Amino acid sequence: MKEELAELASRFQTSGYVFFIVGESARQFYLGRREAPFRAWTNADLIFLARLFDIVNCAGDGAWSAEIPTASGLLQVVCEPLWQPGGTHPTMPRLRQISERQAFTAHGLLYDPGRDRFIDPCGCLADVRSGRLRALSPPDDHPAARIRRLFEAVTLECEEQLAPQEELLAELASLPVPAGKEWLPLVRDGLSAVLTSRQPFIGLQRLHQLGALLEILPELAPLSGCPQDKEYHPEGDVLTHTLECFRRCRRLPLATALGLLLHDIGKPATLAAGKTLSFPRHASVGAAMAARVLRRLGHSQELGEEVRFYVRHHLLRQYLERCSAEEGEALIHHRWFENLLRIYRADIQGSSGDLSRYRALVRQLSEIHGLRGKREQGG
Repeated sequence: MKEELAELASRFQTSGYVFFIVGESARQFYLGRREAPFRAWTNADLIFLARLFDIVNCAGDGAWSAEIPTASGLLQVVCEPLWQPGGTHPTMPRLRQISERQAFTAHGLLYDPGRDRFIDPCGCLADVRSGRLRALSPPDDHPAARIRRLFEAVTLECEEQLAPQEELLAELASLPVPAGKEWLPLVRDGLSAVLTSRQPFIGLQRLHQLGALLEILPELAPLSGCPQDKEYHPEGDVLTHTLECFRRCRRLPLATALGLLLHDIGKPATLAAGKTLSFPRHASVGAAMAARVLRRLGHSQELGEEVRFYVRHHLLRQYLERCSAEEGEALIHHRWFENLLRIYRADIQGSSGDLSRYRALVRQLSEIHGLRGKREQGG
């Protein structure tokens, strides 16, 4: 793949153009990773790309001039044919202009695959090495740009452990998440990236700290300050518990992550205060509420059905104790049961942390599986 890009760069150069790997792709190359898509910049035009490649798809969202399938993976190219008259290699001030278009210093490196070297016109390498995340360009006032900037920063933190500096955090906190249905796809995709990341707990905590989480999901606002019985939930209110459930989660499937995020959404509406605090029917009430949240965000009906399953059955042990043997066996062999079990475990880890109940349930489930196997064998 590196060889293929070097050959491409040579063909650009032979024709009087330059070709750099930029942005996140340049950082990945510096870290020794080779992950597609590969993002590039050139002063060639689309006509040259059409001569060079068999397939050139003009990008529709404006972020890229073209997307090109190659043997090594998808190549996303920004073409600026008027930026530099042909032939001359760009000067450092010109290269600085390319680098400064990136939102953060983590993405300010340029990689020249033809010469196999990194170019650092803005002094970004120190931040890449130390894991700092600082703003490289000022924020754009356009709502779509603000949404992308927020989620790019948060995703870099929870995926790559890049620590946002105080100035960047202050900037992100000062920009509200734009409201409006037209921005929902960007918000939905950004939240999905955080939920399915390497460390979603870090991302959700950061969104909450910035005031963005409850702007994106106002349905979670009643969870903040909703009390719970301290014997079972020493960690605090329902929102604190919900976020704590993600602390040990890694790379959750999206439906599982959404099920965990919304599993207690029905608690505030069902709170009953007596000698102890209880939330009767909060699982079934929460399943209906979760469905409305997912419809508002524009998730598919299929994903919504799976998330409702998790919310409705997240009180797994109680459900198995109340239901009939046939219902219990049907649940255990349901195609989503393994992920339901993951949610049950995370629910415990987000409260007392005592996994003895989880281990007892797993032993009970293995006994049920064993009995079923014996019946199927005629034993």
